[in-house]
Amino acid sequence: MVLLNRSRALTVRKAATRDVRAIKQLMTHNWAVYTRLMPPEIESRLENCVALLAEDDTALRAFALVEPQPPDSGLVLTLAVHDNSVITHALDALIPALEQELRAHQLNFIMQIGPAQWLTGLLPQYGFFSDSQIVTFEWQLQPLPPITPHPKLKIVSAHLAHLPKLLALDRMAFGPTWRKPRHSFREALGHAVSFNVGTIDGEIIAYEWCDQFGEHGHLTRLATHPRYQRQGIGAQMLHQAMQTLIERGVQTITLNTQTDNLPSQRLYRRFGFTETTQVVDVLVKML
Repeated sequence: MVLLNRSRALTVRKAATRDVRAIKQLMTHNWAVYTRLMPPEIESRLENCVALLAEDDTALRAFALVEPQPPDSGLVLTLAVHDNSVITHALDALIPALEQELRAHQLNFIMQIGPAQWLTGLLPQYGFFSDSQIVTFEWQLQPLPPITPHPKLKIVSAHLAHLPKLLALDRMAFGPTWRKPRHSFREALGHAVSFNVGTIDGEIIAYEWCDQFGEHGHLTRLATHPRYQRQGIGAQMLHQAMQTLIERGVQTITLNTQTDNLPSQRLYRRFGFTETTQVVDVLVKML
């Protein structure tokens, strides 16, 4: 795909391993950069993501990385534009090409989550709309509240053999916008500091997944089968997750939830989490 950019044409092509150095330079030396990744992570994501470059005859002008999250969505992980380029010209080239690639993956929508005013202010011009909002909650080291254990619930470490049932539970617990792809679960099963499943009579009915960054912990995922909600299982899984992080030396824990998910917010407040001022839109475009 070729698009005229003032006196030069922008050519869009798929990124390859040979482009990684230039992509990292683009991400670290320019201000119009939105990313959910650190630059060293880019190379490992090229194979499983839609990665496109926009370049002219002199330099790399923009880069976009979108993670397919079957069966429905593609999540924007990175979008970066060179300082000497017009942002809208870069988006004019990249967004249609991204949409074409995601349709080829049989996905239904593309979404962008996260604070980047230079980007979020422009995306509505390309058909994106605010689907919902996410708020961050934070916990500072303090005693955990008492809980009443469910008489039949067993909590055990998650393993790769649990993956099919975890994916099925994730589809039941979350709507299309929030579902995690298979490869994210596979990666977390190998690297998350805490990943446990809750079972009743041998059936996986809940799970928790946490990550750690020094003295900071993040509750990445907490889910309970709809049939078993409002039975204290979520509280027991949350207690397990937080206890693991505390034992590993964390001082703060964060999590993200939808602004309209009031039942979850009540649970988090019971455990000492407080709402922060960090609220971001979830921008969506149907394909």
